[in-house]
Amino acid sequence: AVIGGAESWYEVADFGKMHESFFRSRIKDFKCVPSHDTFNRVFSLLSPDELEKGFRTWIREICGKYRG
Repeated sequence: AVIGGAESWYEVADFGKMHESFFRSRIKDFKCVPSHDTFNRVFSLLSPDELEKGFRTWIREICGKYRG
């Protein structure tokens, strides 16, 4: 959602709702898209430094594995 231009948790939740069938087809036991409040609470609990560290590790792992 953020890569697509979402700038608020409301927009992230709306993006999820608009693409719910995509998530449902790829995530086992998918129930529903979390509310904007849930996104806010979860991301408020995360350490920005730890999130960045994890993101960088993930990017290093997938870099070069996929084309395009």
